[in-house]
Amino acid sequence: MHKPVGRRVTVKEIAQLAGVSSSAVSNWKRRYVDFPQAVEAGAAGEFYDLDVVVAWLERAGRKVMPQDAAEKQLWLCMDMLRNRLTTEEGLLLILQIIYVQQSLAFVPDLDGAFAVGEPWTQSVLDRTSQDETRLVWDRAVARLAEHQPELAEVLRLSPAVDDLLLWGAAIAIARATFGQPDIGLAVTMLLEKFANDRSAFSYTPVSLWGLFRGLLHPIRGTLYDPAAGQGMLLVALEEAADEPGLQVVGQEVNDYNWRVAYLHLALRGVSFTLAQGDTMRGDRFRDLRADRVVLDGPMGVKLDAGDQLLDERWQYGFANTADWMWVQHVLYHLTADGIGAVLVPTASLSRAGREAHIRRGIVSDGRLHAVIELPPKMLPGFSLSVSLLMLGAPLLAHNAGVLFIDARQLGQTRRGKTHELSVADVERITAAVRGARDGSNVDEPLFAAMVDTSQIESEEYDLTPSRYIRYADTGSPSDSAQGYATVDEQLAWASCEMNALAPRIAQVTRDMQRFQRNVDDWPLCKLKTVLLDMPRPGTRQDEGGVGTELPWIPTSAVSGGTSALVIEPEEITRGRPPARLTQPGDVLLVARGVSSTRSIGCAVIDFVANVAYAESLLLLVPDRTVILPEYLRLALVSASGYKSLLAVTSGSVISNIRPAALAGVEIRLPDIATQQRIVDAIKALEETQEQIDRAASALRDMSQAFRNEIAAGRYDAGSASALETSAFQR
Repeated sequence: MHKPVGRRVTVKEIAQLAGVSSSAVSNWKRRYVDFPQAVEAGAAGEFYDLDVVVAWLERAGRKVMPQDAAEKQLWLCMDMLRNRLTTEEGLLLILQIIYVQQSLAFVPDLDGAFAVGEPWTQSVLDRTSQDETRLVWDRAVARLAEHQPELAEVLRLSPAVDDLLLWGAAIAIARATFGQPDIGLAVTMLLEKFANDRSAFSYTPVSLWGLFRGLLHPIRGTLYDPAAGQGMLLVALEEAADEPGLQVVGQEVNDYNWRVAYLHLALRGVSFTLAQGDTMRGDRFRDLRADRVVLDGPMGVKLDAGDQLLDERWQYGFANTADWMWVQHVLYHLTADGIGAVLVPTASLSRAGREAHIRRGIVSDGRLHAVIELPPKMLPGFSLSVSLLMLGAPLLAHNAGVLFIDARQLGQTRRGKTHELSVADVERITAAVRGARDGSNVDEPLFAAMVDTSQIESEEYDLTPSRYIRYADTGSPSDSAQGYATVDEQLAWASCEMNALAPRIAQVTRDMQRFQRNVDDWPLCKLKTVLLDMPRPGTRQDEGGVGTELPWIPTSAVSGGTSALVIEPEEITRGRPPARLTQPGDVLLVARGVSSTRSIGCAVIDFVANVAYAESLLLLVPDRTVILPEYLRLALVSASGYKSLLAVTSGSVISNIRPAALAGVEIRLPDIATQQRIVDAIKALEETQEQIDRAASALRDMSQAFRNEIAAGRYDAGSASALETSAFQR
């Protein structure tokens, strides 16, 4: 088990922390009797406990450097290493160096011997010859591994790290980290930024941390994660522990992620045991029974039974897909009153065959407490919907059954990346789960339903929440006549909507036919003749830079198919302002990764603020005396425009549009009045499509309502059939 090691700082580093000179700190030592006492002495002077120093500075009203400064400096260190190492190697090296700096290390004294007990600070590195750095490192690791053998592997350096690189990185990181009150938090922030930029599968996003915390409350005893990734979820849950003395246990199959997780947990001061290996094939904690088990593991992985069939963990059977095998693993490791939370793909809730047999056993034994279907894109790199299963011992008779929650409508997609739940969303979900656990009535149309196991059996153990949640509240059985009237009114509304659209569709069709007849009379013009400037690429995002802070449009905001950007972006960049910012009426075109298999992204700027934009976007500034921005967009995304754009792409691996080539693309250019009529016709067509979609959605909802009401015994089949016939007639 790894136990936290206290952090040590020198007088110079206390000065850096407080923003004063070293002589000022020496004066404090003499002047204030409550100034912290040194905990040890070495060749570089006295060393102090960092936590005690920070507490004294705060009591004395002294400033402490902002925490995010360290994370930004570490990110700059990663940039520095990218010329020599891969991004992953650079991240690991930074964590390794910080860990050694936090632990007892070895430094050469004047006679060439190695002393023990002095942290590897900048002052030590200043006295270390560059060609000795690797030797110093190896001896330090060997000594540390005497007490914790796994550190020999955790701190093993990449072959690409030589003496000079190690020395330079150590100096840079020493400057970036020492004097910081909580370097562990800065490391978590660095890992989070790295994971977001890389869409890492081994990372549980921040928006899910609060949900896990609420559902597993109270967090106490032993916390276990059999697929720990880089330790983000374990750190988040340990931080929210409701009782002291939480024991953190984990296992990770990927060697790189295991090493990162080990260093991450250690630098956050967590007392933990973390094993490396394949949990499915080699459970390193077979005898462990945990109070809380959490799992955001690999989804949809295929398994080969081999010698696994007789494993005692598979109480409910073996499946060739890992999703429900993970569920059984969690159940196996729970204590009698333990709680488990497992993320699975929503598709696994309804798959037939062996998985259906496993679901049947788990539901029949009362081990499944809740199924929460989450919105799509909750996980980086996984666009499909996932569901969270709550597991435990069988509940009491008064609250037996399974709680189903449909949370797909909650939260929102932020920054063009993952979907996030708000604090209110998390509270709503956790309140329903806790209420069901306590026996309260938590049924809520469109959101939650407590379902008896007999009804789940009638659905052949399909656990998709939409099968059980009421999506239309048509009243009680005694109000059935009113229910029919309500549904009939809904059918009438949908019918009127569809009938009202008919003349509009006819008018749009006539307009489009007229435009088509005249299109050959419109002159061909090169783009450069209708633009006020050459197409201009944007800038790379730099959130950790210095200088002016500007809103920044990511590529994903344009590539999603939107026709106009109406809201100022949430993302930011820092640095010297680019030569050109967006203005209302400008057009952004996705110029990188152009493919014949998908549409191209193009959008008109429709907000007032001047903002920066991604380097993979091209900014087009139309001369609005000859071309409307909306028409320019339509011309580029049309079939002929798209064909012209594909013709000017370059690049053997990734197809890109160069600004000079784009300027030479030709488009048909009618007069301004005709352009406006075309834009208006297209808008009318899009609005018509939205109305059709709304009416069709209403019909789908009513169809689902019929099925739900018949299943609940509220409508007789004959009346429902009559209503469905009426719908078809309309």
